[in-house]
Amino acid sequence: MLVCTHGATSVYSMLTLSHLSRGRAPVVAVYLLHLVELATSRKYAITQQLYHARDGGEDEDEWGYAREIEHVASAVATFTYDNAILVRQMTAISSLGSMDTDVRNCVEDARASLVIMPFHKEQRYDGRMVCRHEGRRQLNQRILHRPPCTVGILVERCFAHEVTGEHHQVVALFLGGADDREAVSFAIRLAVEPLVIVTVCRLLLPSGRGLVGNPEMMEENMEDEEFMADLCARFVAPGQVSYMEKYVSNGAETVNTLRSMVGTCSLFVVGKGDRAHGNRGVMTSDMGGWDEECEELGPIGELLSSDDLVGCGSVLVLQQHNKYKMKTWDKDNQQQCHHASVVDGDAVVDIIGSSSVTSSSTSHSRRPN
Repeated sequence: MLVCTHGATSVYSMLTLSHLSRGRAPVVAVYLLHLVELATSRKYAITQQLYHARDGGEDEDEWGYAREIEHVASAVATFTYDNAILVRQMTAISSLGSMDTDVRNCVEDARASLVIMPFHKEQRYDGRMVCRHEGRRQLNQRILHRPPCTVGILVERCFAHEVTGEHHQVVALFLGGADDREAVSFAIRLAVEPLVIVTVCRLLLPSGRGLVGNPEMMEENMEDEEFMADLCARFVAPGQVSYMEKYVSNGAETVNTLRSMVGTCSLFVVGKGDRAHGNRGVMTSDMGGWDEECEELGPIGELLSSDDLVGCGSVLVLQQHNKYKMKTWDKDNQQQCHHASVVDGDAVVDIIGSSSVTSSSTSHSRRPN
């Protein structure tokens, strides 16, 4: 599992989610990638820092990156000390236009099957969500368009201020489809942790309202039923997971149902969903434009993360990798990079450059020992 962050404020929530999802594995390394935007005015400064670092002629904090990196490193150190877990921290400095390549490379290096990106909006002091950087949204969209693995987007609303001493109430919504099956499966991993109470809420159409006649949809529905039957037998019957069903006829009733659940949990886990999915399409139709602004969240995720539901908890939206075919590329045509290492205290700083790209695509990676 690889979690990404743009700053220190989201480190605690990202690491908490990783820590709680470790399942029954005794030791699981958590990979955290700190994404730092390369400012145009600092490109030359980084180059100069490379040549003068050994002589001590330049103060790296002068260029603004060291302080930001140290804030994240401090937040990681605090979390690891409090929870006694192993975190492998990486830092990538690159332009937003090429940052998705850094994420894919780190997914490959970590052999991760799940990567979680932060939502481009952050919660303001009054509880409302505000966009700090539109480029981060485009970054998430590019990763979803060419997913290296299952991709999650975390809409953070004070999910994890306290890890110990409190129970986390998690609700996994299931309308149908591969993404929702992925969301419920992830929630089940959380249920292994004693501090997490998981409830699976399935939204169903009233009898006779489902779409029939489409062989593809019928096969998808069969997979949903088999999945839910296995869930009930393995986790609901033994009491590890709670289960409830709610019936809705259209998008308006879906909105009302979700509104009634606000304040009941600290985290919603939902699938991004495919509008072409038959029954799900009926349940998310005519939702009042909740699927127009943030397509990367899907209609359910967008509604739960909207300002109309300020009291709602954090939202994790998952897109399953298996149903998408990742576009391949020829590694022989990848950038021919040269590496120069600079010893910086207890860390090694790698300056990665390429003659096949402009200087705006230069990456500066820092990996602690």
